[in-house]
Amino acid sequence: MICFSAAKQPLSTIPVTTSIANSERAGFRMYCPKGSIIWPFAYTGREHKSLFCSVLCIAVMRSWTKSVFLCALLLLVPISSMSSPVAAAEGEWNPDHIIISEILASPQGADFGGVDLNGDGDISSESDQFIELWNPTDEDVDISDWWLDDDPSGGSSPCSIGWNTTIESGARIAFFRDRTGLELDYWSGDSVQLRSED
Repeated sequence: MICFSAAKQPLSTIPVTTSIANSERAGFRMYCPKGSIIWPFAYTGREHKSLFCSVLCIAVMRSWTKSVFLCALLLLVPISSMSSPVAAAEGEWNPDHIIISEILASPQGADFGGVDLNGDGDISSESDQFIELWNPTDEDVDISDWWLDDDPSGGSSPCSIGWNTTIESGARIAFFRDRTGLELDYWSGDSVQLRSED
């Protein structure tokens, strides 16, 4: 696992563009909501560090077919907590909002030792891609009628989160592709967004 520090994102918007080339280099870019690139990355096998506070951990594993498995774990810090890009200070992080905590865009298939992550009997990206939300707050949060989307200008249709869906304090909930219909495009790049009903 290679860990990086990444630029901050406003609450609930995590566009990530991924790519792979025949040169054995994997990469991704994070965009701000206005469309400018805020964090480019190309995998070179070395650890990189920057001076930003939010953490982006990425696991890149290669198989003999030269396919790449990319899983991004994003932990966001509210923008108001940092006045300038400096090294993260020691201390506690107490976010006060729901966070997109994990995105799995390219799960391993059955032929490559994959696991049935959602328990539906199907081991594939059509079923086991997921977006995980985390409630790090001290209170339960009702996310009924919030929206998950992969690309607001195209891609899959947005998914409305069902009525009476509450994430308890400290809990996580995964939304799998077989239920949401959100197809995360690893090869061409994609984004993940969470919007409240407001």
